[in-house]
Amino acid sequence: MKQPLVIIIATFIVLLIITSTAVSIVLRPAFINELDLTQTETANIGTALSGITTPFFTAISSVLIFFALIKQIKSNKDQRLKSDGDMIFLLLSQLEIELDNYSFEANVEGNKETRTGYYALLTLFKNLNFDSISEEAFFKSMHGYKVILLIKSFKMAENRIELSKLGSNYSDVFYYKLFNFYQSKLRNSLNYLIENNVLREKTEIPAVKFIVRFFEESNVKSTKYLGDIDVF
Repeated sequence: MKQPLVIIIATFIVLLIITSTAVSIVLRPAFINELDLTQTETANIGTALSGITTPFFTAISSVLIFFALIKQIKSNKDQRLKSDGDMIFLLLSQLEIELDNYSFEANVEGNKETRTGYYALLTLFKNLNFDSISEEAFFKSMHGYKVILLIKSFKMAENRIELSKLGSNYSDVFYYKLFNFYQSKLRNSLNYLIENNVLREKTEIPAVKFIVRFFEESNVKSTKYLGDIDVF
């Protein structure tokens, strides 16, 4: 805090000395009469010089202000891009955390084992059938509702990438990351859920329709951003 204040004071003193010296020199009688600014004939030379140089310095100031404005606009744009990127990274990280926190208690050879993350979702959907529970009841239960929320979080990240001003080169990187998550951690589980329970024939149920539409749309987009990968 002290150093900037010292610099300001020192600069003020230097400018005061230079100004005082310049005024003192101008008011002294000149060796050449034609250059003596204290005479009546030369009294208006300052006004003349000011009239000549003012437009020139005004133009220079305008140009400098223009370049400063361009730099500020570029800085604001870079800051906005950084904010978009940070927000997308946050949503992608949150998506990973939501899946990692998913847990399911599975029966393995008569013993109950708690599985988490990808394997919990895969185990649940691989063995799930709606003979003992209806589709509506399942998606209103804790496990079904968490799956709906996970998909909504996925779509939120996708929408944020779409709304960002990152440009295609950067946004494609985020799309690749997002659909790589889908391909490696969601697709298999959703495929078991849909195929084992013939959910495409039950799309009159809102939750089922939501799941099936997400699955089919994401498969198309996954092929677009990751290439033709078919594990089924």
